[in-house]
Amino acid sequence: VPGLTEKEYRDSMMFPVPGRTDISLANNDWVAQTIETMFGDWAEESLLQAERALRVKGLPKPSFLDQ
Repeated sequence: VPGLTEKEYRDSMMFPVPGRTDISLANNDWVAQTIETMFGDWAEESLLQAERALRVKGLPKPSFLDQ
């Protein structure tokens, strides 16, 4: 998105309602990386975004994650 850094775009999509971290999105129809640096399917970006949202909300890491 022109005018936004990758982090700004990712954060605005993760928490679309300002001030409401109880509402979060993890969608595979967009990618926070440029096409040139994308290394996998968009579904992987959805999982990464979901993990970021859990971390921001202060929830523990899911037990199925190995790292």
